[in-house]
Amino acid sequence: MEPLVIFVGYPYFFLIPAWISLGIYNRWFAPQASSSFMRLLQGHPLATLYLTGLVVCTVWDGVLEALFVRMEIYSYTQVIGRLTFRSGTTWQFPLYEAPLFGILLACAPLLMWRDASGCTDATRLARRWRLMQSRPNAGPAAAAFVVMLGVYVGYGMAYAGLRATGSASTVARPWAYQDVKVYDPQGAYRRSGQLGPFFPGIWSGWESGRGRRGGRP
Repeated sequence: MEPLVIFVGYPYFFLIPAWISLGIYNRWFAPQASSSFMRLLQGHPLATLYLTGLVVCTVWDGVLEALFVRMEIYSYTQVIGRLTFRSGTTWQFPLYEAPLFGILLACAPLLMWRDASGCTDATRLARRWRLMQSRPNAGPAAAAFVVMLGVYVGYGMAYAGLRATGSASTVARPWAYQDVKVYDPQGAYRRSGQLGPFFPGIWSGWESGRGRRGGRP
């Protein structure tokens, strides 16, 4: 569950770790290298930047999301218990979320990085797209949108797999939001003994991966 205000904060959630990653890359990897290892990294700038971003973004996401969950800004209601920090509590945070979302976040510094000619990756991708070759501003924006959309789909599919297999069976208890119904698309809260009323959601049928009734009793 997430509040609508999260959409206001999303741009900063992406941009700040991207700026940090670019700063680290420009400070430590971009200058002329003296060792063979550093020269190897400089020979693969995009891979080096992505790995730098992956580390930064994984730590960034893990720390901030654990804090946001503890503040009850939002909640991970169902998780894989053995892979979760504070499993079974209201403030449970799945440890696999940080690297998964870190993979997504790390794409931002790649799209923002400029080569020696001042060209971004998004611009280079747009130049390969014939429809956008005559649109210097819209082309890079469209290319960046397509890249992030593809990565987001992959991220969503990972959670769709968890939902379809029923692997995320540990619920956050007690339910933190007493003024709304308990969101329970697969009946996990009901089976755990949580008091209702329950709300199965609008995608609790075949979308839940549990048949017509979403596995609810």
